[in-house]
Amino acid sequence: MALFDNVNLMELLLSGSQVQSNKNLADKAGLDMADFGRIAAVGLPAILSAINKNNQSDRGLESFDQALNKHEDVKQYDSLDQLTQNVDPQDGDKILGHVFADKQTNIIDRIADTLGLTPEAVKRALIVIAPLVLKYLADRKDTKQLDRDGIQKETKNSVEEINSSLRNYQKKAPSNEGGSILDSIFGQNQAQSSNTQQNSNGGLLDNILDLLK
Repeated sequence: MALFDNVNLMELLLSGSQVQSNKNLADKAGLDMADFGRIAAVGLPAILSAINKNNQSDRGLESFDQALNKHEDVKQYDSLDQLTQNVDPQDGDKILGHVFADKQTNIIDRIADTLGLTPEAVKRALIVIAPLVLKYLADRKDTKQLDRDGIQKETKNSVEEINSSLRNYQKKAPSNEGGSILDSIFGQNQAQSSNTQQNSNGGLLDNILDLLK
């Protein structure tokens, strides 16, 4: 069985089913698990959406295919816990720079401003999430024996899968604070954000994705 069989990335980062893996990533980023989760809830779909956008061109798809080949070492790990212990932030920094290109600073600043966190904290989280995304898709490529057209479809499907997960979170039982579980992750009812009108998932995520256009 492949490492990411039956694993949805959003579920991995937010469901609480992989506590040690989440802690490994949060520790790598120098953040507590709550703040890491809030950043991941926006950062993960943003990274995948940017990859999907880049893969619409032949040049972008070729470059991404080569990047996946470099991340096939996912097969060397016996568990998600072991994989997350060995995530390389320097690798993540390079991935992030390539994926977001000249929009990176704007995206990080927008997430930080809305969540009431520093840009440095947001970037530290994103650069440990980014390699996980590449390893996830490299695993999918290997398991499904995908060619470049298949990779293009897989990234699109991954974006749709993430969006579906976010919608499901919003439908779950309310948190103790009176909002949805996802609202609690974003700290919607905490007066931390200087941009409170964007605190709902739809508003924030749409706002971030607009920067990718």
